[in-house]
Amino acid sequence: MYIPTIYKKKKLKLKKIITLNKNNKKYIIKVLRLKLGSKIKIFNKHNQIYLGNIISIDKNKLQLKLIKQIKKKYESPLNIHLGQIISTDKKMKWIIQKSVELGINTITPLFSKKNLIKINKYKIKNKINKWKKIIISACQQCGRNILPKIKKPIKLEEWIKKKEKNIIKINFYHKTKNKINKIKKPKKKFKILIGSEKGLLIEEIKMLNNYKFINISLGPRILRTETAAIVAITTIQLIFGDLK
Repeated sequence: MYIPTIYKKKKLKLKKIITLNKNNKKYIIKVLRLKLGSKIKIFNKHNQIYLGNIISIDKNKLQLKLIKQIKKKYESPLNIHLGQIISTDKKMKWIIQKSVELGINTITPLFSKKNLIKINKYKIKNKINKWKKIIISACQQCGRNILPKIKKPIKLEEWIKKKEKNIIKINFYHKTKNKINKIKKPKKKFKILIGSEKGLLIEEIKMLNNYKFINISLGPRILRTETAAIVAITTIQLIFGDLK
């Protein structure tokens, strides 16, 4: 039986009464058509997830009582950090949503030299808040109880130069013949780059290679940026993660 999952910021405790806001109540009652006594899973940013029963419904809110803590793990054994060259709002929504469903841990939106999408510095905070809401919604949909991180957008060069240990760094690049099986001794941490339709400059490719990024192909066809991100994460999870 399907049990919906809802995000709540506060700490959770067994037998605690939780009040959900009007928006959550509308989704639960109007969309999911749940009633008194129905079960809901509640999770928070503290890696807690509980099962609750709906105990009251009124005009503006819904209350449930936490009856059981859930210990089951929903996270992949891999830690995947996606560096995504910023695209349109519609494409970014798709990429973030599906990446979360596939088990991504961190997303950093990036500016490249050929990137045509510009974000006014005064609007970056609004963008990040919007992306965070997409992450919460995706976690609720797929049942994850840990929110992936969305970082502040930075330049590609800055992201490339960040020092990290024990990590496999991949640039998914359509002009290479290298396949994913080039990675012989997999680690648990991946840092992957997905470019835009405009691609990257040769100097950016060289910088990636100088900082130990491996060029890997996703096949003989050129993929759209939103397709490439999903195929890349799925491929990694299929070979090294929990989609085996």
